[in-house]
Amino acid sequence: MTKVTVDSTVQEKNITFPTDSKLFNKARINLVKVAKAHNINLRQNYNRKCKTYALMAGRYAHAKQFKRMRAMNKKLKSRLGRIVRDIERQLPVDNPLLQQAFNLGLAQAKQLINQQQNSKGKLYSLHAPEAECISKGKAHKKYEFGIKASIAVTNKGEMGDMQNVILCASGHNLRKILNKLVDSSRDFLSQFTEPGFGLWTGLKDQT
Repeated sequence: MTKVTVDSTVQEKNITFPTDSKLFNKARINLVKVAKAHNINLRQNYNRKCKTYALMAGRYAHAKQFKRMRAMNKKLKSRLGRIVRDIERQLPVDNPLLQQAFNLGLAQAKQLINQQQNSKGKLYSLHAPEAECISKGKAHKKYEFGIKASIAVTNKGEMGDMQNVILCASGHNLRKILNKLVDSSRDFLSQFTEPGFGLWTGLKDQT
């Protein structure tokens, strides 16, 4: 294995286009459900009002009335903050199991509340928090939401197996990709060779 072909692409996640209104409302709904399941009585759940706010935010965005849209997003954000503070006030300190049930929802809600337009590591999906916004310069699709994936395959396919195809989320780091390919090749060949097979020993250090 002296030559390999490496390419990178975007592995898109199965998520809808992320908007502030959808994320705020979804995070609030998740917290309300968990609170109800654990018998925590919230002062208000804002189900009726926030449903209207999210609907109007989408309509204002479609009509390009962005000032009104931002006002709806601000209301959704403030209601989410109230839910977070209400839950934190009622969470018992001496019940780690109950705190663990709210850890993910509270962490995601706080991240949504605190993140700004230019923040690093923004949250674009609650069920796929690893998703990133990637711009690849495509005319028909300016942004894609997923993770960066790199594929490395030997030019001649010496392995004769899918072991020589490596997916890794660090497409910008060629050294890591080649090392993963060498590791996979060594593991595959070890089934047919004696221990101490040294063909691959030097290649990992030369990448």
